[in-house]
Amino acid sequence: MRNFGLDVLKVISMVSVVILHILGIGGILSATSFFSVDYFGVWILNIFAYSLVNCFGLITGYLFINRVAKKINLLNLWIKVLVYSVGITFLISFGIKEKHTIDIIKAFFPILANRYWYFTSYFVVFLLIPSVNQFILNMSSKSRKSFALLLILLFSVLGSVVLNDGFGLENGYSPIWLIVLYCLGAIIKVNSVEKYFSKFKLLLFVFLLMLLNVFIKFSIDFSTLQIFKDPFGGSFFVKYNSPTILMMSLFLFLLSLKSETTEFLRLNKLVSIFSKHSFSVYLIHANLLVLDHFFLNQFKFLTHRSVVIEIISIISISGAIFLSCILIDYLCDKTIFSRLTNLINRRYKNE
Repeated sequence: MRNFGLDVLKVISMVSVVILHILGIGGILSATSFFSVDYFGVWILNIFAYSLVNCFGLITGYLFINRVAKKINLLNLWIKVLVYSVGITFLISFGIKEKHTIDIIKAFFPILANRYWYFTSYFVVFLLIPSVNQFILNMSSKSRKSFALLLILLFSVLGSVVLNDGFGLENGYSPIWLIVLYCLGAIIKVNSVEKYFSKFKLLLFVFLLMLLNVFIKFSIDFSTLQIFKDPFGGSFFVKYNSPTILMMSLFLFLLSLKSETTEFLRLNKLVSIFSKHSFSVYLIHANLLVLDHFFLNQFKFLTHRSVVIEIISIISISGAIFLSCILIDYLCDKTIFSRLTNLINRRYKNE
């Protein structure tokens, strides 16, 4: 039985990925004047989106701790990644004047060329799932709590401040960080951590952590402006492995586990469909050529709107991109991927 709260969280988290790309690659953050009303608005949205994206790794750990990681599933996903990588690259390459052969070559090797950083990291995590699961399940409940605390202290608290990225976390864009999130999600499942919190407490913690994140960001910017006449460093803790961002992610994740299934069956089914196709939203819109030609500095115009209109526009455009990608993947599933999957499954069973 599907978990409605986790399905909703997956959908919101993927919309948040699009929001981050619009804010960052789209040029909104860099085009916003320091300490303007817009500045506060877009950075609050950016911080919240960061915390939601972490939830993908937590969800993976929560769902796979008691499952067998079947290689056939990874193969089917890899084929989908390959089809989108090659297909989108060819479509865009034929439509632009400056064609780069290297982009076409790299499209055939999405993992080796790191065309999708998250899938590259996920590929590594997937191969380690059997060993990680055995390690976590063989622990006592108390040992799992200690291990979770150690992971947070080592890779989040220390990992955020260690010089020259000594832990190889790359601000959370790495397999190591995804493994950390997987372990935390798995421990939450096995230890039933959500039962220790009420919805009110979780909402309160999320709100307080949001205020803390905003306070740290703007305090650093203001302090450096006063001292060096140039604000900088405020984004230091706005990254996936930041302790304040991670704690927000954990409490948002726990909150989703407390959510109950709605009585509207059609809504349940719709959310389930969106959740099922959510990863493909990433594969389609986060293709490097798509980001370069359709996102890069393309959303600066929104900074000329009032902050309310700007925020609403960012969320609306992100939602529209999400729905468009869902439709594309739904149609591709019916016409391409279902046939490829059936063919691979038949051959896999015969071996």
